[in-house]
Amino acid sequence: MGGPVFRGKLLGAAVTAADPLHYLECLSVDPVLMRKAGFRVGERVLVVSKKTGRTWEGSVARSRRANSGEVKTNSALTRLFRVGEKVDILAFDLRPLEERPWRDRKTRIVRLGEGNRVLEPGMESAP
Repeated sequence: MGGPVFRGKLLGAAVTAADPLHYLECLSVDPVLMRKAGFRVGERVLVVSKKTGRTWEGSVARSRRANSGEVKTNSALTRLFRVGEKVDILAFDLRPLEERPWRDRKTRIVRLGEGNRVLEPGMESAP
């Protein structure tokens, strides 16, 4: 069995774009950043503002622009997080423990800097 397990985190991501007319209420993230943090499309994420402490829980979508550092809010989410605001994005694995591949059992933590570029050459892993 097992409940939700924290899988990955993007620390210090800056919101780079907002699309209030996009019908999907989700967060779009650069596919390269998604891969480094171990995020999957449609996965449940928690977004936390470093400025206001506001939180939002929903799904993550793949941005169309790879290697762009894009973190885009869509729909009503644009009212919670403004362009330029720093956020932490946490992903959770909801699958039963026995269905999780071994490679997915490590938490991936990726620290981001200016332009949402990875600060460290490798990823930090926590058991």
